Amino acid sequence: DDVYNKVVLNGTIEINFPKNISSGLILKSNTDVQINGEIIVNPNSFSHYRVFYLEGVSNVNIDGGVIVGDVESHIGNEGEFGMGISIVSSKYVSISNTKIIKMWGDGIYIGRMNYESPTDVVKSENITIRNTSCNLNRRQGISLTCCSKVHIDGCTFYGTGTIKYAMPGYGIDIEPNNQYD
Repeated sequence: DDVYNKVVLNGTIEINFPKNISSGLILKSNTDVQINGEIIVNPNSFSHYRVFYLEGVSNVNIDGGVIVGDVESHIGNEGEFGMGISIVSSKYVSISNTKIIKMWGDGIYIGRMNYESPTDVVKSENITIRNTSCNLNRRQGISLTCCSKVHIDGCTFYGTGTIKYAMPGYGIDIEPNNQYD
């Protein structure tokens, strides 16, 4: 984890989720991602997917770009967890200047791994989201389920659930998954 990675994504990148793999870009600790263009989720039938997946990592920055989900072209009606960026049991994560639109579920999800465990509660913490918009997503703009020290500044959230709708349909939702979160 001492290695520092810089990733630059230019142009248009299409995400095709292979069978049984529902995470597009899995980030490791100490990574900076600069998006100069669009990341587009192609139509799929997954009830759960994540364009960016951060699990148990630290010191990750995502800056710029547009992440476009498949809410208008999703195959089927199952599930509500197509996430633009999913952050679980991670710390010191920054998202800035990013537009996340039309996801099957949430623009950004912040929580923990093993969310049903009463003993393995490793919350996400020290998360900063700046100048980012989460618009026209099906379920939420941002879901905060198990986290602390989350800073949201200069962000916009509109049109949640207006293309298709899944409850509860908020811009920002503080929603513990259970009594342990």
